[in-house]
Amino acid sequence: LFQSDHFCLEHLRLSIFNIDGYCVAALATGLENLSSLKSLSLSFSGDSLNALASAIGSLRLLETLNLAHNQIGNDGVRAIAAELTNLHFLEVLILSYASISDEGAGTLAAGLTDLCSLKKLYLSGNSIGDEGAGALGAGLANLRSLKKVDLSGNSIGDEGVSNLSPALSGLQSLEELYLGRLSIGDDGVQALVEGISHCSKLSKLDLSGNQSITTLGVVSLSTLLRSDSCSLTEISLHDIRIGDDGAAALADG
Repeated sequence: LFQSDHFCLEHLRLSIFNIDGYCVAALATGLENLSSLKSLSLSFSGDSLNALASAIGSLRLLETLNLAHNQIGNDGVRAIAAELTNLHFLEVLILSYASISDEGAGTLAAGLTDLCSLKKLYLSGNSIGDEGAGALGAGLANLRSLKKVDLSGNSIGDEGVSNLSPALSGLQSLEELYLGRLSIGDDGVQALVEGISHCSKLSKLDLSGNQSITTLGVVSLSTLLRSDSCSLTEISLHDIRIGDDGAAALADG
């Protein structure tokens, strides 16, 4: 069916468990014939991604790639990153809960640099720390079409946010930024504010669950809110222990 000249599939979602080598090879061959595919979502068991990466790279019209909730790991990310340069129309990349650490983030960052059409990047629920955040900053710096970044649920702290912030300042199309459940404190919030103060289209900011943020961090946010360039319409600050003084500082903003 996949090899039929009249078969123009645009969206494919596959969940495959107990996948063996024969199945991987067959799937790779099938994918290579789906030149019309625009959206691909794969869920599988085992380390199958390396064998499928080149097939994914052949999908030149692909706009959405969803590999969330797979044990991809750093080796799998390396295989995918090598193929990203072929996906010139990719707009959405979802690698949430994919067992990616700093090493994988650095490899991915190198592959992101040429994705000029990328609008949404999901990397939540991984093990990316400060070093990985800095590497991602370098990879995101030239993605002028990027509208949404989700890094929530990683191990990024103040140093990582400080390294990421300069890249964020150049993302003039950024509309949504999710940094919940990280390890950000007051210094990280201050560095973040310095970066996103240049993002005139940013409307949603999530800092929930960062319990090291105190009143000082909220004061930095308050300064951002008073800025004429601030376009935020939604801020998430739940599960943060700011107390009465923090609430008063936020109210001032």
